[in-house]
Amino acid sequence: MPESSRYIAIGDALQSWLGAIQSGERPIRWPVGPAAWDSVAIGPGRIVLLGGAPNTGKSGLTLQWSVDAVLLNPGVRAIVANVEMPVAVLLDRIVARLAGIDVTRLHERTLDKRELERARRAVEKLVAVGDRLAFLMAPFTLENMATAADAVQANLLVLDYLQRFEPPGDHRSRRESINAVMSDLRRFADGGAAILAVAAVGRVRDKTGRNGYDAAGLNLASFRESSELEFGADDAYLLIPDKSDENVVNLRHVKSRYGRRQDLRLRFDGPRMRFDVVPDGGEPRPRAEKREPDPDDLAALWRNTPTAR
Repeated sequence: MPESSRYIAIGDALQSWLGAIQSGERPIRWPVGPAAWDSVAIGPGRIVLLGGAPNTGKSGLTLQWSVDAVLLNPGVRAIVANVEMPVAVLLDRIVARLAGIDVTRLHERTLDKRELERARRAVEKLVAVGDRLAFLMAPFTLENMATAADAVQANLLVLDYLQRFEPPGDHRSRRESINAVMSDLRRFADGGAAILAVAAVGRVRDKTGRNGYDAAGLNLASFRESSELEFGADDAYLLIPDKSDENVVNLRHVKSRYGRRQDLRLRFDGPRMRFDVVPDGGEPRPRAEKREPDPDDLAALWRNTPTAR
């Protein structure tokens, strides 16, 4: 047998495996929101793909999971790479959700006094995480991603979106390039990183024979360019619009390497860039908004109150 051959006998493998089972130490999984999100397993060693047709909220949901992973888990250090939006736009979206402000008003810089105060509180929350959240700047290559991740000691790598990243070396086709990207991401994951990646899906033919993004035709094989995406991912999700409600999307869990698949029904608050899980048989409970009394409002109320007799 060549010296370069590598293998492990089943006896040795079982000894290591049994030790892990007996330890009772559970795999590390980072919460990405309230308990309703617990089925989304993001953590060291895992590659999670999120796909869907254009304009279904993939970037918004990915950003929500990434930011909340940092906010909820002191040990998480994330680097977010978005090839289509500048950092200022990402910040608009992040603050809109955390502050409960219409993202358009943030983008247009037309906040009123109350909204500005809520934005300030959201910014303070983000500043508190320090350098545990960073954004990758161009070029969007895996080499640059790896260098930046090392520099900020990131253990959560977020790619939006995967097909736009260039791997090292020369590749004869786009398919080979994506194969190389997935191979490198697997090496990152095997080294202890968590990978969360948005992936584009290909068009499918509907019942009339037209090419499009028919929700009924999307499945694990829909990820564009390479079968390596479906094979290399540990978990894969597709965002599918709900035909009964334009504000609802279905998070279809199309692959789970380590357990059962669990679909989620989500309500999307577009103006505030926020996804909430819809409980079985009901709507997500709206969060009570905490408001400080506005002295101007109190003064107006007093002026309009009839004098007590």
